[in-house]
Amino acid sequence: MEEIEAENCPRGISEEKLDLFIAVDKLSEIEKTIVILKYFQDLKIKEISEIMKIPESSVKNYLHKALINLRCDLKEGYCNE
Repeated sequence: MEEIEAENCPRGISEEKLDLFIAVDKLSEIEKTIVILKYFQDLKIKEISEIMKIPESSVKNYLHKALINLRCDLKEGYCNE
């Protein structure tokens, strides 16, 4: 499976980036949106809160959950589940 994904990977995208994109895509829609706005668009928590019309505390909670899920998905054995 990994060989197939690597063959279909656009030029210039490393296997690590591909793994990251796949892991981000597995997140819930709200977590995915927050991660993209925070880390790919470089927005601050306050800006994300305003854009999404949710409290800053909710943005922080969703981001925290998303990062746990990403770590779990990207580092085998990291999860305590």
